[in-house]
Amino acid sequence: MKKIFFVWLLALVSILGYAQNLTEHMSFMGIPINGTITQFQTKLQGKGCALDRITNSQLGVGCRAFTEKFVDNKVNIFVYYDEKTKIVYRVKAVLSGTSEEIAVQQYEKIKGLLLTKYGSTFSNYGTQSDKEAFGVLVASKSLREDRDSSYSLASNGFKGAVDLYIVKDDSYLRYPYWFNLHIDYMDAINSEKHQNQSLEDI
Repeated sequence: MKKIFFVWLLALVSILGYAQNLTEHMSFMGIPINGTITQFQTKLQGKGCALDRITNSQLGVGCRAFTEKFVDNKVNIFVYYDEKTKIVYRVKAVLSGTSEEIAVQQYEKIKGLLLTKYGSTFSNYGTQSDKEAFGVLVASKSLREDRDSSYSLASNGFKGAVDLYIVKDDSYLRYPYWFNLHIDYMDAINSEKHQNQSLEDI
């Protein structure tokens, strides 16, 4: 009887441990990209982020803006959440209004930090606005050995992705400070839920 109980207990612990690995989330500033917008906002404000009321007045439902320092730069932080469930699925830091030279320097610095933290195994390079763009998939503890490109990122065992790119502002009002550096964090699980929610609407 004790053996059966022990085997069942071991199986339960194993299942719970496996399920926990499947629910690993991306983090931004050490905060998991998970929970409602209200919960996430409270955690961001605990890190010193301030709600940007002026920018928020221009944004629609599903995105909230903050300001704070990120990697030694004053940035705007945009938090994207599902309008129905209020669950956060994406966070973007934007260093805006810089010269091209500063944007490129910060791009190289942050790219180096991302490579140091996440490695180059799942990194890739492309172009955006005629500039190099960088992306990295962030693996979880439950990364599948038999990854299949037809599966979602979460199903393959990735926490999410970070994209880094420079965009030139089309407005000539800020010349020559018209370059913006975007650092875009996407949580795999919650992005998939958000997409499924959108698909249900169609």
